[in-house]
Amino acid sequence: MNKYTAINNKKFGCIFVRGLSRSGGTMLTTVLDSHKEISMSYELYPNMLERLGIDNILYGLKNLQLNKKISNIKELQLLNTFLLRAERSGINKDQFIEILRILLKKNSTIEKIAYTFVEELSKTKMLMEKKSIWGAKCSQFFNGYIENYKNPFFFGIIRDGRDVFFSQLKNLKKNDQSIEKIANNWVTYVNKLIELNENYENSHLVIYEQFVNSPEEEIKKICNKLNIVYDKKMMNHDQQDLTIYKSHHLSMSSLIKPINNDSVGQWKKNMNSKDIKKFNDIAKGYLEKFNYEI
Repeated sequence: MNKYTAINNKKFGCIFVRGLSRSGGTMLTTVLDSHKEISMSYELYPNMLERLGIDNILYGLKNLQLNKKISNIKELQLLNTFLLRAERSGINKDQFIEILRILLKKNSTIEKIAYTFVEELSKTKMLMEKKSIWGAKCSQFFNGYIENYKNPFFFGIIRDGRDVFFSQLKNLKKNDQSIEKIANNWVTYVNKLIELNENYENSHLVIYEQFVNSPEEEIKKICNKLNIVYDKKMMNHDQQDLTIYKSHHLSMSSLIKPINNDSVGQWKKNMNSKDIKKFNDIAKGYLEKFNYEI
């Protein structure tokens, strides 16, 4: 039985990008955001709000309305993170508060509040930019998006897991990182994208290496999937006046550059043979499936 409901209608309602950390998801989102019709927001994940719960959201709204800092309130850390991420999309604090206030009056379930809030924030950005299509980066809970939005289109980006491993070690600096954990996370991530792609028509897998080696060709494929006209500005995302460039994003050093393949194959120079073997032993099946060198 298929986990996802296939949609035969070619007209999509919104766009989502799913990318494992350090896989190129933010780059792909920014390239889409460069299109004259598309407005993309970033890491506005509904499950963050669902984890908060209605009581904490109400508590957070009250503090925000009183102009109190919520960054130092333990229960509101996720809401503060969500606010900072909304600012990456050009949403200011007053807009954030007003949209949330209205939603809390209209909706009673945390799921409805969470998904509607993401939509309203993203649409606010879309209207400010005078565009016609909204989208955002998304979490792994695809069913929630399919159930709450009309015909969403998903792009999942896959990058050689060994380059993901090296980039995560270099940039994320987490205490619980290990090659086994990252390799297993990569396998789980790729498996979920394959499952989505096989069972939900409005989806497309983007291979990172193909994208950075032949960007114009791959971007035209993406536009074709969306049934929109190719916009050459997408090849020059780094030259556009996008909201992401007014923020402090972890990927900023690469976002401000033209699309390039400088990071492809970094694992070969930076991983020792022991670690390569460990990763390959766990992820060999999917590495081979996507024609990555073993």
